[in-house]
Order: sequence, then structure tokens, then C-alpha cells
Amino acid sequence: MRTQLEELKKYGYKIYVSDKYTWAYIITSSNNILYIEENHFYGYDVSFEYIPTDGCGDGCSCKGKGQDRIDPTVITIDLESIQKAERNGSNFAWELGAKRYKSVAQWFDRMWCKEDFYKL
Repeated sequence: MRTQLEELKKYGYKIYVSDKYTWAYIITSSNNILYIEENHFYGYDVSFEYIPTDGCGDGCSCKGKGQDRIDPTVITIDLESIQKAERNGSNFAWELGAKRYKSVAQWFDRMWCKEDFYKL
């Protein structure tokens, strides 16, 4: 997964990984935060992160709906898939009424395991 994430850096994405955990975070050019983890059966699971609330949790699916739906068996780590996942997650977060982080620093400061993550 790291090799593929490394490729996203050339498009301006920032990547946070850990040697302790199997998931990573992708920071987009819009400063949206995507959580990504390898699915044990196929592809990857991607969620759109936002400020936690009782009603919305702290992230939502990026799979989308209708014609924008991403088949979870083919979610890959490439520019097109990540852009589509960001769009889908952003739209779903908006539907939920979730509040986005004002900055990456705000997100990182509240992360419970931040000492285990570093920027690629």
C-alpha cells in the first residue's frame, strides 16, 4: 500500500503512515482527510474524516451512490479513484450535516495515536 500511496505525492497529496498501524491518511489539495485501509477481501476501504459528533461519528463512506458509486471490489490507490472517493465522501458528509476540520492541524491535534504517524 505504501508504494501506491507514495505515487499520490506527485499529485500534491500528503500522506501520513504508521509502522504500528495498517491504515493511513491521505490529505488532499482541498485539505480533506481520507482514511484508507486495505480490505482483507478486496481493494481498499476509504472514509472521509470530519469533526466527530454523536449523530455522525467521525467519518463516512466514500463509496458513493448511483452512477458515482465505486464498486468496493475495485477501489484502488490511484489518482482517479482517490479523487472520486474524495468527491463521494465530501458529498455524503455534506448530506449528513457533518462539520469539516478547519485545518489539517486541527484534525492532527485531536488524533489519539498521532505520535505513531509520520508524513511520507
